[in-house]
Amino acid sequence: PPTTSEICPKPGTVVETWLGGSFRFTSGDGLRCWYRTPDGELSSRYAHFLSGDSAWVAQGVDILGKLWPLQPGKDVWFTIEGVTDAGYPTSWDQGFTVVRRERITVPAGTFDTYVITWQEPGRLNNDWEATHTFCFAPDVGYFVKFKPAWHVMMKGWEATGVVQPREDLVATQPGAKTEQSGSSAPPQRRKSTTKSGNLPPRSNGKSPK
Repeated sequence: PPTTSEICPKPGTVVETWLGGSFRFTSGDGLRCWYRTPDGELSSRYAHFLSGDSAWVAQGVDILGKLWPLQPGKDVWFTIEGVTDAGYPTSWDQGFTVVRRERITVPAGTFDTYVITWQEPGRLNNDWEATHTFCFAPDVGYFVKFKPAWHVMMKGWEATGVVQPREDLVATQPGAKTEQSGSSAPPQRRKSTTKSGNLPPRSNGKSPK
């Protein structure tokens, strides 16, 4: 399996996006990368693609670690079991593919990235299908751009600011609290009791995150 340093950003790295949220990464533990939200709460991402408390983690998605080290042509696939909005059991194939290297420019600057697609075809008479695109910047250790499929309610985003530590920091030990976010976007500062970054309710057989 990949080491934490191969996946997680260096402690102290900050990624801000045009959605108004930010990550301040603090430490890593295997595929889990811990960060502070703008409100100071501790949360995590699992292999970057999932929230640390995603129900998918219990279904054996550690296979995501096989994408690292990233190289064009590498891919992983797994199946997620669940139910439709109508309550019928179904499942979804989940595929993550490293498509190519690409230099992109976002408001935070110009980065050499790996373009990674996330495909979600439905199974068992579930006609749901979606393809999302991530741009992962190795020099940052996280995505600098996310483009969801056109027909989903997830919001796309680009990095508007990246701050990297000038020297290695001592990683802080995580507490237990996690955000309920399933999106790759960072949580925003809370203005109400609603948690930012949550995915919208599922519809038309959409897979849960």
